[in-house]
Amino acid sequence: MGRKEQSHAKALKQVAIKHLDNHIKSYGFKMKSGFLYKRQGDFFFSMPVSVRYNNNENGYSLSGSALVKPYDLDDLFWDIFEIPGNKKQPDSLRANGAYVAPSISIDSISLKVDLENLAHSCNELLSNFEKIINKFLMDVTDIQSYFQYVKRTLEYNDEELLFLLLEIQVCNYEGALRMLETEMSLGNSGGFRADDKDIYEYARDYCLEKLNEQK
Repeated sequence: MGRKEQSHAKALKQVAIKHLDNHIKSYGFKMKSGFLYKRQGDFFFSMPVSVRYNNNENGYSLSGSALVKPYDLDDLFWDIFEIPGNKKQPDSLRANGAYVAPSISIDSISLKVDLENLAHSCNELLSNFEKIINKFLMDVTDIQSYFQYVKRTLEYNDEELLFLLLEIQVCNYEGALRMLETEMSLGNSGGFRADDKDIYEYARDYCLEKLNEQK
């Protein structure tokens, strides 16, 4: 994508954000920094919205990936990482924060756009996102069915931290400790670090504390 296309894509995105902001309330969404998001049931859904130039189609596309995670998974992540104050922050932090639990992608949307049809395409994006959410919730209704969905659709080696958090979420602390022992023996750290400890070290201490409480 050249500078001209890049500049036009940026301008289209700015207009798209305004159109989306005008219509999100009717769908129950909120938006922050280009992220659509909402809590529905036990889950938190989000979508980063982008406008890109498509060389193959010689035009621009309005697109987004539909993401989901259990709403309480962030609370667990923050408890483990010892930043529980984040639970009092606006829900937008769960969508685009730096220290949050991982989400999974359940679908994506891509619509060819230009300035004339942009408003219609924004409504179509919102409508399609809502349909994706409702379809997902027909099969996944709680943390247990979400964990089963993750196991069916994702490879462990691509989402180690997510699998770990879900084991802890369902109170399988011994299983989580076995996972941590394997990951840490391989030199893995989970991708997050604070105060000279990585997330796996925090998780190990958290699980040991929970097991001690059960004695």
